[in-house]
Amino acid sequence: MVTPTLAFREIDEVQSLQMLLPDALKYCVTIAQSLEVKPALIQTQQLKKRRFEIQIDLLRWQFLEPAQRDLLFWHEVARIQGRAIAHNQNDWVMLGVGLGAALINTAMQNVLLLSGSLLIAGLAGYQLYQRNHGERNLKKATAADQAAIGLAIQFGYDFPSAYENLHSALTTLANQAPHNAQRVRYEARQNVLEIFARHHNGCADTGSANAGDRACASRPPLPLHAQSRPKASAASERYFSF
Repeated sequence: MVTPTLAFREIDEVQSLQMLLPDALKYCVTIAQSLEVKPALIQTQQLKKRRFEIQIDLLRWQFLEPAQRDLLFWHEVARIQGRAIAHNQNDWVMLGVGLGAALINTAMQNVLLLSGSLLIAGLAGYQLYQRNHGERNLKKATAADQAAIGLAIQFGYDFPSAYENLHSALTTLANQAPHNAQRVRYEARQNVLEIFARHHNGCADTGSANAGDRACASRPPLPLHAQSRPKASAASERYFSF
């Protein structure tokens, strides 16, 4: 049973996350408590053509640091912006039709139709596997990680702090992963994130101070909730050396 205190806390968290949405997404993205039996910590579903819902397991969510929550949330926002939300409904329909037809044709002993049905089911299953486990899905996830850091900077984080919190959030998810395959994907995202950070550090070392001043001057005013966002730790500052 959810206590009133917990319910109010969840409402506050949803409202806080709503404020972290870019203006262009405020009216097409909703945030809700996940209702699945064993929900993912955070996931996004497309409800309509231009309507999305970010679903969060708020019970587990509260055990993350606030800055880690922000970066994981912006990862989902970046996936929406990058049109990386998988559309699995047609593949599931094809898989069901293929398997159903295969059973019927098996009973009728029609070898040719059976082969065609199994081919349809196999193609649909392969598409589902690719979307959930394939290299293409990993590339989209790592691109969303990098875009999430960009969103964090727009909301007042510096680069080292955004990197540090996203990297540590992925460590937490990897440690909690129930399957080794999921753990490996989180670790792969961390590896790509580290390469991205080193590349960014190299660019920062060679970039001019005037270019940085222009970037800061063009940044829109920060909302009140973002003005107190954390800066990088001393260790992180030493790592990035800027």
